[in-house]
Amino acid sequence: MIGNCKSLLLLLLVSLNTCLARAQNLIRNGSFEEYILCPVTESDNINICVDWVSPNPSTPDYFNQCSESEYFTIPKNDFGYHPAHSGLAYYGILLVEPKSGWMEHIQSRLLKPLEPNRRYEVSFYIRFPYLASLYSADQIGVHFSEKRILTDLYMAGIYEKQMKPHLVAHIENETDSIMQLGDKWVLISGIYKAKGGEEFITIGMFWDDSPKLIKRINKNKRFGKYKSIEKFLFKKCVLNENKRPEYGISLKEHPYYFIDDVSVIAVQTKTENIDDDLTSLKNLNEVGEAERNVLTRERLKVGTTITLSYVFFEINKWELLPESFRELNSLVEVLKESPSLKIAIKGHTDNTRAEEQNLELSENRVRVVSEYLASKGIEATRLQYKGYGSSLPVTSSETEEGRQKNRRVEILILKK
Repeated sequence: MIGNCKSLLLLLLVSLNTCLARAQNLIRNGSFEEYILCPVTESDNINICVDWVSPNPSTPDYFNQCSESEYFTIPKNDFGYHPAHSGLAYYGILLVEPKSGWMEHIQSRLLKPLEPNRRYEVSFYIRFPYLASLYSADQIGVHFSEKRILTDLYMAGIYEKQMKPHLVAHIENETDSIMQLGDKWVLISGIYKAKGGEEFITIGMFWDDSPKLIKRINKNKRFGKYKSIEKFLFKKCVLNENKRPEYGISLKEHPYYFIDDVSVIAVQTKTENIDDDLTSLKNLNEVGEAERNVLTRERLKVGTTITLSYVFFEINKWELLPESFRELNSLVEVLKESPSLKIAIKGHTDNTRAEEQNLELSENRVRVVSEYLASKGIEATRLQYKGYGSSLPVTSSETEEGRQKNRRVEILILKK
């Protein structure tokens, strides 16, 4: 039964890719490539990235390779050597300064309001400049709102004065995890079910429901005084033991993170343009369940190769599409259930480009898959990856169906 289902699924992939390719990112300028001015100094660095602003007088940093400033250029700047996750630009924000409670956020208007009860796949990448940041933090996330938030000019950027119980992170990093990420970009992602009418996205640190912190804030408000909440904020931060100040790198006394490639995409629940004899498989949730069964029913013997049929990317890019997360999350579950399991992730392309481009594309795609698994708590030591370009086709690439079969991601069981 599973074999028949997989055969039918392969026939669906061309139609599926047509549908997925049309999935719209509701974030304009999500990789921060478009700008009004090249960043030069801190004073002219505010709100110069198209469609992104600081909601108040706090000063998040815009980095772009076009900058002639040693501070704001990339890949090498005052924080060390940090290439963008993609393109030539990214943002940097101070999540919270423990002594003062100072915070920074970035904000953008969505291309259109979110639809009621619609699910959206939300993702962005973060990078921790571990050589330059004295502290790392326990939370970064996304908040959706109908109107702009954190805009009070008189309380700009202060945790105790700005943070309210309704300002929670709708999507955030794993709970209680300190984000000491090492020298790499890490994916933060999740599904958000919209209330409807949300037009703005804000990224940064949000409300913490720690009872002791709430008690202190409420007591301050009751008596009209603002006693220090420094000790509570310090609990949200951890001293970075990996810091190694080097020549040309400034040490920052607060948790600081880079942000890149922000995406909000409506989850597609149904396929389009399916042949009449395949209409029984028109719900993607049903398709995903069948594919999960393939993963869990495999004996996972050493040397077994399994094709991940529902890992999708933008055409000629290595950005994961939201429809990929269902199958990848199933793989995460399998890996967590078998802690000794080690895998190699293998990427393949068709032969429609120069082989040098194919190798680069396949390598980056499996790297992104590995990063996604790692972001869900799978140790990097259990994951290997390699791109093979078009060198290992499973069928002829003379037809579109053949090329579709050859474009694939596989896992090889290395150790059980």
